[in-house]
Amino acid sequence: MHSCLEYLGAIQWVGEEEKVNEVEEENEKINKEEKKKINKEEGEKVDEASDISGPFIDTLARIIKVVLKTDAKRGRNEGKCTVLKLLFENNGLLKNVNSAETFNKYILSTCQSCLNSLLNLAKEAVKSGYVGSDIAREADNLLWLLDILADRKSAEEFALMWANQQELANLLMKYWHHASSRHLISCITARLLVGIGNGRISAAEETRQVLWLTWFPPLSNDYSCLKKTRLI
Repeated sequence: MHSCLEYLGAIQWVGEEEKVNEVEEENEKINKEEKKKINKEEGEKVDEASDISGPFIDTLARIIKVVLKTDAKRGRNEGKCTVLKLLFENNGLLKNVNSAETFNKYILSTCQSCLNSLLNLAKEAVKSGYVGSDIAREADNLLWLLDILADRKSAEEFALMWANQQELANLLMKYWHHASSRHLISCITARLLVGIGNGRISAAEETRQVLWLTWFPPLSNDYSCLKKTRLI
């Protein structure tokens, strides 16, 4: 009896191989359909997130634009708080890669505009001998935008952007000696260096070197004042 059972287990049953192949093909077909379904659902989720995050980013951009142009301290502070609150409460909308990249690019583009404005204002101040409040406002704008990028772990490009501002650094060294606005500008450098030191801001070795070479002279001149006024 035992030998018979072994024989029956060893022989190839008629049609058995075909049935096994049919089952495998059916399973493979089901798996492919499931993968298509999952990919479709994931794509729909991405599209849905993009549809929602688009208007959200537009809203943030409008508020940020108003804050950057406002001179009144109270209005600026309220606008900044509104933006930070929206970012905190709707953080999930910017977790999508495309949405995050779009928002970060907007902030970096805005930083570049503020930098261009700051440099032009600095040149005008050198020519006229008058340092207006617009310089302090632009410096404060950059400090705020830097904080937003640092919170999002996306300040590396800002660090490189600031490191390459040799002309602005030279203007600070040569012409400005007693203006509070220059202290705010040096505060940007200090904030970057502290952020890089504690790991909050990432920066390539070359960027760190250029940043130090460009901004150490004006920073060293302003350091005692920055400590007294608690700007750093």
